[in-house]
Amino acid sequence: MINTSRWAVESNLFPALLTMVMATLLWWVTTKRARYFYLTNLLLVLGAYTYANNWLFLATFILGFWLIAWRRHLIGVRQLGVGCLIDLALAWPLALFLWVNYVSHHQLHVLGLTITRLAASRGASQFVVGHGHGLGAVIKNLGQTVVVLFSGYDGYLKNGLPGFGILTPVMLVLVVVGALLVFKQKPRTDFDALMLMMLGANLPTVLLISPNNTHLNALTVPALYFAGMALAKLLRVNWRVAGLAVIVVLFGAWGATYLGPAHTALAAGQNETPLELQTLLTRATFKQEAVKSGGGEFIHYYRYGRYHFSAQLPK
Repeated sequence: MINTSRWAVESNLFPALLTMVMATLLWWVTTKRARYFYLTNLLLVLGAYTYANNWLFLATFILGFWLIAWRRHLIGVRQLGVGCLIDLALAWPLALFLWVNYVSHHQLHVLGLTITRLAASRGASQFVVGHGHGLGAVIKNLGQTVVVLFSGYDGYLKNGLPGFGILTPVMLVLVVVGALLVFKQKPRTDFDALMLMMLGANLPTVLLISPNNTHLNALTVPALYFAGMALAKLLRVNWRVAGLAVIVVLFGAWGATYLGPAHTALAAGQNETPLELQTLLTRATFKQEAVKSGGGEFIHYYRYGRYHFSAQLPK
């Protein structure tokens, strides 16, 4: 939760919403009350407004969630129809957003809402396929994702500490063990089936989207669930004590790193200058005062006409 709050963008809402989805799923399979099925659908569609990189996960999980519910006789036709209507009622602005930015390229005004046409979108740049890249790029991306997860570092210190990331390597081992144990378990509970689907719904993201801790945020909730299941199934071990010991040790090490070396590195400048600030400085300062200067000159000088920098800027 501390790591995700440090992202300070809309994507840090998604793990919290997915935790709420996990809770409503548990209420639903326990009580069989339709209201929790509807609430789960509502929360999932709200999650689509937090980060576009999660759309692949959400589309996969919602379809899988409905399929499991249907095959296990947890819902009927009427409940499924109401769930579809809830999703459509909440998601139509997003559908229009996709139409405006990828099909018509003309801004729309609908029912008091402005469906914005973006001047530029970085969404396509996050996909590893296209522009002549195919299966080879997907295989390479899978390997890079494994490296990011096990190293805990995606190149951005703000996203997660090296060696920890969003899921520490210790937790990742427990995730694999727990998922395999639940997958082999017969019969499987309704809730375990839904959590396996939640974990598996991350596969399109892992294969098709360039990895970093923010892009992989949909993995956190199901992964930690299966890590807990691995501890719960250890023979002759008090899993509550074992789990608490693991968490205390990891959090202690993380806290020491966060308040020590990582804090020093961030204070020394290992952070990101917002793109808006870079653009502002470029347009307001350099365009008028240094129009004839070469790019290399900006590295060494801190005064241009009546403008000056109060601190050294990243190159």
